[in-house]
Amino acid sequence: MNAGRGPGDLEARVSELERLVALMQEDRSERQPRRSVLDPDRFWALERLAERTGPEFEREGVAGSLLYAGRATTPGGGDLIWQAEHALPGVLEEGWENAAGVLAALGNPVRLEIVRRLLLGEVTVQQLQEMPELGTSGQLYHHLRELQAAGLVTQPRRGRYGVAPDKVVPSLIIIAAAASMAAVTAAHEEPT
Repeated sequence: MNAGRGPGDLEARVSELERLVALMQEDRSERQPRRSVLDPDRFWALERLAERTGPEFEREGVAGSLLYAGRATTPGGGDLIWQAEHALPGVLEEGWENAAGVLAALGNPVRLEIVRRLLLGEVTVQQLQEMPELGTSGQLYHHLRELQAAGLVTQPRRGRYGVAPDKVVPSLIIIAAAASMAAVTAAHEEPT
C-alpha cells in the first residue's frame, strides 16, 4: 500500500473511477445511431436500395433495384473496383438474349476452371493444357473461343490468355451468386 493514502482516499478514487465509467457509457449510448428495421452494418446496400423510388424503380407492380459491387486484387487484373445498379423494372423488360451467351460460356465446368485459373493471372495455352479434365488441345481452343465470344477472356499477348479486366468482378459476382444458389438448394435437399 502506498504511504500517505488511507482507506478513505481509496474509496474516493474508486468512486471517481465509477463515475467516469458511467459517463463514458452514457456518452457511448448517445453517440450510437438508432437502428432501423434493417441492421445497417449487415444490410447497408438494402438500406440504400430502400430509398430508390420513382418511375424508374416502380412500374406496373414491379418495384426495386439490384446493386452489385466488388473490389478484387488479382495477379491478372491488378486492383479492380466495380459497381453497378439496375432498376428492377428495366431488368425484367429488357431482352435477356445477351445474357445467355455469358451464362452458357460459364455453364461448363471446364470453362469455369479455365476462368478460375485466368483470374489468378495470364496463362499460356501450354499451362492450360496441363488441366487433367481438359482433354485435347482442340477442346481447349473450343473452350477459349466460347469464353472469348462471351467477352470474358482476352488474348493480351500471343499465346497468353487472361480475363478481361472489366469482366473480373462481374464474373466473380455471377460465380459467387451461382455458388450461393447451389448451396441453398443443396441444404434444402439434405435428408433430415
